[in-house]
Amino acid sequence: MARGQVWVFAPSGKRGTPTPSPSLKGGEPVSEAFSGAALRLAALAAAYLRWTPRIFWNATPSELTASLAPPLPGETPPSRAEIAALIERDSHG
Repeated sequence: MARGQVWVFAPSGKRGTPTPSPSLKGGEPVSEAFSGAALRLAALAAAYLRWTPRIFWNATPSELTASLAPPLPGETPPSRAEIAALIERDSHG
């Protein structure tokens, strides 16, 4: 496949061999913004998650976002006063 070409697949229901084309189905050219973003995200996934290209391209955008997002902050542990109040409340029944 020549540089700058993409693969176009047959519409659903029609089976066939993918053919190289300079545009996506519907004749829309591949967006440079998409190409650049996909390349940057693939590099991040490879560097930080150790994902292979196959894993990257099979992941959904939600899976990628969740995998690259910082961990959610945990809840603050209860204070001594809160623990004492719980013990007092539960010791009566």
